[in-house]
Amino acid sequence: MLKINLLLSIVFSLVANPNLFSQQILVTPYLQPGNASTLSKEQKVLIWQTDSIPANFTVNYSLQEFSNADKILTAGISVVDLKLKGKATRLYRAVLEDLFFDTLYYYDVRLNNKSIAANSFRTRTKKPFTKFAVMGDFGAGSSQQAAIAYRIAQQNPQFVLTTGDNVYDNGLEEEYRKNFYPYYLPQGNEPA
Repeated sequence: MLKINLLLSIVFSLVANPNLFSQQILVTPYLQPGNASTLSKEQKVLIWQTDSIPANFTVNYSLQEFSNADKILTAGISVVDLKLKGKATRLYRAVLEDLFFDTLYYYDVRLNNKSIAANSFRTRTKKPFTKFAVMGDFGAGSSQQAAIAYRIAQQNPQFVLTTGDNVYDNGLEEEYRKNFYPYYLPQGNEPA
């Protein structure tokens, strides 16, 4: 009888606390250019990183905000298991394909049907002029870096080109998490 009560207690704890084994997002979803290197097609890639627990993610995208969307597309998602410094993590990639140029899109990354990241982006332009930013030697995690990131965000460039030395001291994953992502991933519009 004691074993049954113990088993029931464990089952009840798991049901009552579903976050006990929930997914931890290590790097929030961020947008990258896709492999459409010509001006004949356009695509984007959303990338994010989690702990090693498998999860059920979906990524939807549309030409309108989702509450008004006539057509909602679902991106294909791939996952790669990584082992960095002996710790297992998962890297997710969702390819948003067949996009129109010079167009505003909305996306929503969902975990178990709950939104974890929603935003919008504009696709590349075919116009002869493009607004972009170039920076290098910027990954120290300083207040100056925060101010520069804020200024770049205010200018709303179509893309950012980096020349290298993105994080210090060694370009390691944990240095990106500390000195890069907090400054350059969308988390609000104010300086850190």
